[in-house]
Amino acid sequence: MEINKEKIRYILQYHYDKGKNAAQTCEQICAIYGEDILSKSAARKWFAHFRAENFDVKDEPRSGRPIFNSLNGVKLTLKEACENHLKQFFDQKSQKFYRDGIMILPQKWQNIIENNGAYLV
Repeated sequence: MEINKEKIRYILQYHYDKGKNAAQTCEQICAIYGEDILSKSAARKWFAHFRAENFDVKDEPRSGRPIFNSLNGVKLTLKEACENHLKQFFDQKSQKFYRDGIMILPQKWQNIIENNGAYLV
C-alpha cells in the first residue's frame, strides 16, 4: 500500500491532539500501514514539533544543490553580476537555514577528526 508521509503526519497530529503519546501512536500506525512506515524516533520528533506549536506537516524544501540549481541557465559575465546573484541567493534563505547549518558543524568537525582529517569519506 502506497502512503505518503504527509498523511502519516496528519495522523500523528490527530493522535497528539487526542493526548496520545508518540510511542503508542507509532505502534498503532505501524500496525495498520506496516512496520517500516514510521520509526518511534520520527514520531517523537513530530510530537516535539507539535508541542512547540508547529503544526505544519508539509516537507520543508530540501537544499540539494540549490546554488547550482539557481545558476541553471544564468550567464554571469561580470564579477558584479556574480556577487549580486550570490547576495540575492543567500538573502532568500531563512534564519532556520543558517541556524541548522551552524548547529550541525560540531558533528561534522567530529567526523573529520575521527577520519583523520578526511572531509569526504
